[in-house]
Amino acid sequence: MIFLLVSRQTYDVVQIATYNSYEDETIINMSNLQFNQDIDDSVFSIQIPEGADVIKLED
Repeated sequence: MIFLLVSRQTYDVVQIATYNSYEDETIINMSNLQFNQDIDDSVFSIQIPEGADVIKLED
């Protein structure tokens, strides 16, 4: 499940809460939001270290 908390004044998403079947809870609070920024593509790439285990959480 995903819950979004939206500001009544600005209509911005100010909090994201996620819950999965493993009863894990993740809460992300948003602040100092900036829109339409140029972001380098390298920000979205990930290098998994050699020998690291990748565990997929599935429903």
